[in-house]
Amino acid sequence: MSTQNPSAVIISGARTPFAKINGSLASITAPELGAHAIKAALEAGGIPVEAVDAVIMGQVIQAGSGQGPARQASIGAGIGWDVPTVTINKLCLSGLTALIDPARLIRAGDARVVVAGGQESMTNAPHLLLGSRKANPYGSQQLEDSINYDGLVDPFEKLIMGEATDDGNATRKISREAQDAFAATSHQRAASSRDAGVFAEQIALMATRSERSPSATLRHGSRSSVRAARIRRWHARAICSPASSMMQSRTTASRRTRHGASSSRKSRSLMKCSLRTCRSRRWRFLRATPT
Repeated sequence: MSTQNPSAVIISGARTPFAKINGSLASITAPELGAHAIKAALEAGGIPVEAVDAVIMGQVIQAGSGQGPARQASIGAGIGWDVPTVTINKLCLSGLTALIDPARLIRAGDARVVVAGGQESMTNAPHLLLGSRKANPYGSQQLEDSINYDGLVDPFEKLIMGEATDDGNATRKISREAQDAFAATSHQRAASSRDAGVFAEQIALMATRSERSPSATLRHGSRSSVRAARIRRWHARAICSPASSMMQSRTTASRRTRHGASSSRKSRSLMKCSLRTCRSRRWRFLRATPT
């Protein structure tokens, strides 16, 4: 490559901790998560906000996030209004495309420093009442989960991504046992790296808004800290169950009888439901350097 075509390099990166759906990051929107990661990565790289030429990030589930999620995150990180922003929706490739496009800008000479990354909050993804602007003279109307409708279901084959994966694995003769072994190894490596502090530098601590206290610090996304945050707040919200009123009444009863361990355990068990992971992708920064 000639010296007139600069190459793109990653200067620094940061991400927020991970949390479960309706968990410790439930009160924080996707653009707020993005703003926190941008700010942390800029500080880690020693890059002033005035040096940023563009902000590009991916966000698949944009319903309910408000206008211009990328702009919201950029402004939240202290970057100026004059800096152009782009929000990319390319499904699972959104974050990767958010890296490819800044590299093109840099090689073309249109930018020198570009913020690139992605942001998601499944907890804050709304349910959709499709066709609600039309009259509904009679009968029920079904709510669509935007996590599925906008994020996980193929609009052509009407398959959830997991089903499509299973079909592909069957075609390629990849057994369930092999998949489980790979998944277990991946989790074990992640846990080992976390315990060894490998992720400590890239994870930006967050002050979460809690029902019981104004803020609580979530450190490094470790199991112990996430569990502690959930234990502090387990009684505060009944989630995704038709028996929510019963859960709330039992929760209140268990709080009144704090020494009633049996009642407390029953209330906690009622609070459990199937949860998905609330994702927050990593942010990276690109800057031009001569070759």
